[in-house]
Amino acid sequence: MKKKLGIFIPTFERLARNLDIFLFYDSNGYLNHDEIDIVVIENPSISSICPSRLPSRVQYFPNSSQIGLHGSWHRAVTALAHNYEWVYIIGDTDYPTLSALSLCHVLIIVVL
Repeated sequence: MKKKLGIFIPTFERLARNLDIFLFYDSNGYLNHDEIDIVVIENPSISSICPSRLPSRVQYFPNSSQIGLHGSWHRAVTALAHNYEWVYIIGDTDYPTLSALSLCHVLIIVVL
């Protein structure tokens, strides 16, 4: 069965602040929903993310080679998006606003 929302973050060495914001909102109840996943798609880098340090709520998908931002977005849409009814893709240098995440949460509640 598909989950309602996948928040996809294609990244290359710039995830920390972006992910911290999502996790802050999650811990304060804005994303606290079983039907929402945070999905990280990372290009290989020197400072790669350590998957064991990520919260269990975050799914981590490293690319096997450097495919760039557009390649990561393509992978997100073609290989991973089928698991969700809705997909929210945000770049690793963009920061989610509370109003955007609140809207995602409202959509999930209404759709359920």
